[in-house]
Amino acid sequence: MYSSLQYQDAAGEIIAAVRESDGVFDILEPGHANWEDVKAGAYGEILAHVLEPITEDMVRAEGARRLALLVAEYSDRERETWGQQIAEAAAFTADNTAVVPILSGVAAGRGVGVSDIAALVEQKSTEYAQASGQILGAQSALLRLDPIPQDYDADSHWLPETTDTGAA
Repeated sequence: MYSSLQYQDAAGEIIAAVRESDGVFDILEPGHANWEDVKAGAYGEILAHVLEPITEDMVRAEGARRLALLVAEYSDRERETWGQQIAEAAAFTADNTAVVPILSGVAAGRGVGVSDIAALVEQKSTEYAQASGQILGAQSALLRLDPIPQDYDADSHWLPETTDTGAA
């Protein structure tokens, strides 16, 4: 005895089915040798499930969620100083006699030099820009797809692919 779960798009077209027999599952898609039998109901009762289309708003909300995670450990008030910190770091890097009140205060509090804090701010700024760019690029790529995949929120769509070079 088979049981099946049929997936339809919003227009009611069958786009996939999962068939189970004695604990073994088969994924059937258009082009499968038994596809017409699946559509005809030859494998027992088919439970229909309509997949709702993924909207632009859903993808943008996932992008916003991921962007928020990048800065979650920092308070709103601290983040409000980031623009000034970046400007001060650039000014100090260009001229180590520049007046940099935020960086000077942070450096004094940590017991390190202003040059250390300026380098850290520049590093974190670059890392944030790269991570934000990755998220925004992934969001743009997803929004160009038609249809947008049901698993749009999976990390595989948002994280960069890495290549193992074999280097130790």
